[in-house]
Amino acid sequence: AVDAEHLIVLSKRDEVQVFNINKGGVALRSQFVQKDAVAVALYRDSVFVAAQKGRQLEVMDLDGTQQFSLSYSDAPITHLSVNSDFLAVATSGKDVHLLDVTTGEPQEVGNPVQLDDAVGSIVGISCNADGSWVSAKVDGGTTSSSAIQLCNFSGGTSTASSSERVVAAALPSDMSASALRSHFGDPAE
Repeated sequence: AVDAEHLIVLSKRDEVQVFNINKGGVALRSQFVQKDAVAVALYRDSVFVAAQKGRQLEVMDLDGTQQFSLSYSDAPITHLSVNSDFLAVATSGKDVHLLDVTTGEPQEVGNPVQLDDAVGSIVGISCNADGSWVSAKVDGGTTSSSAIQLCNFSGGTSTASSSERVVAAALPSDMSASALRSHFGDPAE
């Protein structure tokens, strides 16, 4: 994860490294061990870590001090992505969550969307800057096809069923997870 001032790296050894970025280069600011971490994301001075094999969303400061912890007991977190003031969360159970991260402790925006009809697993996630849409790239597994599932989180959808809040689109097989982010642009713009 990266923003204008920091780069966050999760190593295979459960080590989270925080680097400062400036015109002079990149310098290590801090590092801390987060056992069984599977994903990281960055929002201002907060690091989001999917810890305990994705069963906990830990909110840490840049030095690794825990601020909050949220449990994901139904299905482990597989992917995290921040855009503007929102954190998109994907789970192994194909649940898509959107959290507002401006309120201190992250708050769910509406109900999660369940991608019941998606074939395969979520391999990438991204949200737009105003938090109205989350896209999830779903890998078709053995069918080798991919699809984008667009999940509507705009106002008034909290009572709609998951199927009423999802738009599916087929993708070229060579579209990467990084290309997914380009759908929503740069949050700094």
